[in-house]
Amino acid sequence: MLALLKCLIFFVVFHHIGCAVLSSLDDEAHVLQDSPRTLPDLDHQVEASNAVGPNEYGIALDGSHGNKAEEESELRNGSMARSHQIDLRTNEEFSKINSQLESFREVLKHNRPPSDEDLAIWESLQNKLTEFKVSQKEKPDRTKAEFQLDFLKSLFSLGDDFYRYRPMPSKLIKSSKIFQLKYLMEMVEFHIDLLFLKNGQKFFDSPDSVIPQLEFMTTGLAFKHFHGFIEGKFLSPKKTALSVKDKKQVVYVALKTTLSHVTECFPQKGQLSRTFLMYREMFLRPGFLDQADLLATDIKKTGALNMNHLPNRGNDLETVNLINHLINYLRLPSLKGAQSRIELQLVFYMLEFFEEYYQPIMQGIFSIRGDRSPFEIQLEFMSSYLNFFRNRDQYPQHFYTRPNMMFVLMAKNPNSKPFLRRWIEGFILDIFEHDSWYRSTLHATTPKEKFTTWMGKIPDAQASSSS
Repeated sequence: MLALLKCLIFFVVFHHIGCAVLSSLDDEAHVLQDSPRTLPDLDHQVEASNAVGPNEYGIALDGSHGNKAEEESELRNGSMARSHQIDLRTNEEFSKINSQLESFREVLKHNRPPSDEDLAIWESLQNKLTEFKVSQKEKPDRTKAEFQLDFLKSLFSLGDDFYRYRPMPSKLIKSSKIFQLKYLMEMVEFHIDLLFLKNGQKFFDSPDSVIPQLEFMTTGLAFKHFHGFIEGKFLSPKKTALSVKDKKQVVYVALKTTLSHVTECFPQKGQLSRTFLMYREMFLRPGFLDQADLLATDIKKTGALNMNHLPNRGNDLETVNLINHLINYLRLPSLKGAQSRIELQLVFYMLEFFEEYYQPIMQGIFSIRGDRSPFEIQLEFMSSYLNFFRNRDQYPQHFYTRPNMMFVLMAKNPNSKPFLRRWIEGFILDIFEHDSWYRSTLHATTPKEKFTTWMGKIPDAQASSSS
């Protein structure tokens, strides 16, 4: 009886919160400056800026960033020689690995039957990458991060060569961990681990930063070596493309890994709001994905989010609670943390993940909240806005032949919901420190400003040098 009472209280409270939030945005008399747009004042203010300093975004200083064709060529050829921290003449480990990679690449390129020695080399290379991952977990070594990242990219860039290698001998298939989902997930995690290790607190504004989102992971240049494996193009002949469930696991690994490191980038009190840190901990709890899967399955069977079951299954209650909090955060983003730009995007990517892979849970929650339409509008706006502005050097040129500018139409359309304009003016323009697109009456398909992958502004001098 007590458990049922707790559950009823919970749903009444979160229903009222959702309704209150929505009505506060739709109320014509609403004044944004006075609105309860964050949870209670738990954090002191820290001055924030979205501008990226000359030492934070590695371009223009050595000319190494911005040459998209050169970078694509290196990834395609699996070259590791571009590393700035490795002396090929003295680093025996690097030289040996590079030699073995090139040797095995020749086998694939010339469609030669692999010898026992070739297979041993191939198995050794894959195992070496796993050894590096374990070693970095136990004792992180930043000096080795760039070399190991180049090695990882080079190994997975062999996908194109595997794709052309036919027929593929059974011995080679058997010895290729690279085709296994488990190995792919481990290496996606390792890739992001190494980026945080290499870039430190500058991860989110580094040119090689990545986004925990399926679209980026299958199109972004920084993840080019993984594209074919995530899409299923480079799977062995005996396997089909990755299932939706498999892709969900890959995206979850990327999200989880990024969230696990975010506090390393912003260790000072007040850089991240306490509300965001709470959501992060809820998402990172052990077994979260399995528990969400069970809840989604239950809802499919019953056809509804069953209130009576939640008090007896605390993990389900926490999952529902987390998603509800994230929806409210998107509706009224916190401006308390100095890094609200990063917070909002991470919240968006978490919600996008739930919307894509956990529709039964989302539908169950909105059947109680009753405010799905505003959520969908905000999600569509954010998707269009970020896709249009964030680091265009990361995406294929054809993405921008006819760019998605729905965010402009949604914001400027006189028939748009009043709450959307107030949300944009009260939060989005401030959080991204970017209002030129909103104030302008003309909208070019190529923006004048340049941004990093996580929407940090690139100063004009640096932006022009990367073009």
